[in-house]
Amino acid sequence: MKKIILLILLCLFLTGCDDMSLYKITRHEDGAIIKMNRLTGEITIIKDGKITTEEEIRASTYAEKAALEPKGWRYQSRELYNSNVTIKIKLISDKLYYEVEIIPRTSELFQSQEREISLPRKERKNPVIILKLYDEDSFELIYQPIPLVDMTRKTSKGGEYESLDYAGSVKCDRNTYANIKSGDLSYSITQD
Repeated sequence: MKKIILLILLCLFLTGCDDMSLYKITRHEDGAIIKMNRLTGEITIIKDGKITTEEEIRASTYAEKAALEPKGWRYQSRELYNSNVTIKIKLISDKLYYEVEIIPRTSELFQSQEREISLPRKERKNPVIILKLYDEDSFELIYQPIPLVDMTRKTSKGGEYESLDYAGSVKCDRNTYANIKSGDLSYSITQD
């Protein structure tokens, strides 16, 4: 009788300690160990001695995607002849792509551009529109001059100028892009 009880206890002990059937454990090609609870579906990843849950992975992926979303600002600029200004930026493969649209309320900016285009290069004053992008504490992260003569003029059906547009790119890493919180344009006349 003692042998039967001992055998039953041994069987219970062996089956009770075997939680391998509760978990599916696999090794990923990058060396991570993935442990999945077959009952709850909970996933735990062990990599480089660090344990990460599925919720932590989703939260970090969401935060990273949100940090890389396209950004843009619309505002009124007094420096640019009281113009409406739109700045759009987007990061792709360590390059910051930007689009600038200026809708002047007066024709002065268009006239300034026409004057510069009509002058010989040596006589040009080379006015530039300066794109500045800032972090949350107003520190300048990106400074990009845009020559006024390089901006594209959009016209209405009646031939009236409507806006000046420019699109370009500049090198930028993910961290810098994630820290950009505002943008600004200013007008400057430089001499070559």
